[in-house]
Amino acid sequence: MKKLFFFLILTYSFSAKAQFSDDFTDGDFTNNPTWSGDNGLFTTTLGQLNSQSPTAATYYLSTPSTLAANTEWIFDINLKLATSGSNYVDVYLMSDVAVLSNPQNGYFVRIGSTQDDIKLYKIVGGTETLLIDGVDGSVNSSTNNPFRIKVTRDAADLWTLTYDDGILGSFVNAGSIVDNSVNTSSFFGVKIIQSSAASAVNNHFFDNFYVGVIGADVTPPAIDSVVVVNTTNLKVYFNETVDLTTAQNPLNYSVDNGLGNPISATRDVVDSSLVHLTFSTSFGNNILNTLTVNNVEDLSGNTIINAIKTFMYVVMVVPNYRDVVINEIHADPTPQVGLPDAEFVELYNASSNAYNLSGWKFVNTTTVKLLPNYILAPNSYVILCNSTDTALYSSFGSVIGISSFTALANGGDSLTLLDNNNVLLDLVAYNISWYQDAVKDDGGYSLELINPTQPCSGALNWIGSFSTDGGTPGTQNSVYDVAPDLTNPK
Repeated sequence: MKKLFFFLILTYSFSAKAQFSDDFTDGDFTNNPTWSGDNGLFTTTLGQLNSQSPTAATYYLSTPSTLAANTEWIFDINLKLATSGSNYVDVYLMSDVAVLSNPQNGYFVRIGSTQDDIKLYKIVGGTETLLIDGVDGSVNSSTNNPFRIKVTRDAADLWTLTYDDGILGSFVNAGSIVDNSVNTSSFFGVKIIQSSAASAVNNHFFDNFYVGVIGADVTPPAIDSVVVVNTTNLKVYFNETVDLTTAQNPLNYSVDNGLGNPISATRDVVDSSLVHLTFSTSFGNNILNTLTVNNVEDLSGNTIINAIKTFMYVVMVVPNYRDVVINEIHADPTPQVGLPDAEFVELYNASSNAYNLSGWKFVNTTTVKLLPNYILAPNSYVILCNSTDTALYSSFGSVIGISSFTALANGGDSLTLLDNNNVLLDLVAYNISWYQDAVKDDGGYSLELINPTQPCSGALNWIGSFSTDGGTPGTQNSVYDVAPDLTNPK
């Protein structure tokens, strides 16, 4: 679990350390956040906080935490011992003091004790009062008791105690109660009450502590898209508003292929989810670049780490006939062989140029469908299918979903590809005989183009797929062969 540190503007004021999480993967509980107390009796073991008292003792660790209302507390605990009246743990959700040996006011969860259960207590003026009594015997193993425990206190002071026995993703509700006896907090912490039993030595484990506002934003921003403006400028769109300071730090952005960091990063004055980047070195034509973004935060302080997005600068040229070809036709997907039960047509860029398909037309007999803004890189493929089927083919490669994609006739059809100036790029008038196989022409197999570099796209250059899946959407055709074709086109 990655550490999350974030800050929210609430109707009441909290310090920056009010909310925290700690998964101990850094192997250091004394920093980020800082835990203090009986430090010599704790260590980290395999990314968990672990007890280290060799003898009977009562000992603790605490860390600053001021959240008290509309809050959730979540943590993992595993007591690899038989709990009892002299072997149990108190996890203080709220405490007025750092020294947990003698708190006066707060709330805590007790795991273990005489009833071997999980309970919620309050402490007011040094007096403990049971609020929620869990099921007796729920902490029932002498060697392994893993739990994820979650406590919430909503805006109406309704406390709810839940726990997941075995950390399996299924929480049990132990009960709820309304209580507002204590409304401030200074610390969160754990207190271990350990007997002289040998089984208790070094066998208390804690992990994944989280204290935060109920429903708080804990998700870092993500890159939605990258738009190439010109040879040195990019627009980076995030999925939410980004923090001004971190978004405008050029060191938080880098591009491979020797481009490095931008010389400037500017958050847009209107759209606060958009950042403009300017580079000192021009982007190479038809070169796939990777933008990496780190340390940009959203308004809750969630930080983006190692997010990447590819982009390409393309000098647009006018395509020639069959620079982009109709490369595969899946007209009859039933009965299924291995591909989804959905029709598709695959385009292949057989040239050394990248093309923007915006405004290009895919024509089925007389029905025209406009293609969207999409850069088809050299020697790459894109799958055209009905917009409702895009999820079926997304794992195979790049997909363009077309609304009301015209059905492909099983027995034969005429398919045409035109550029944005209505110039013919490819024309395929396929027929069921092109499968050249009595089994494959009954369905489940696609028609594949044999040689995409040949000027002809007739029957001699097509055949039923050799793939055991019935087709090869998004990848090189199974029948691909660029051997010279000495046959005259028909």
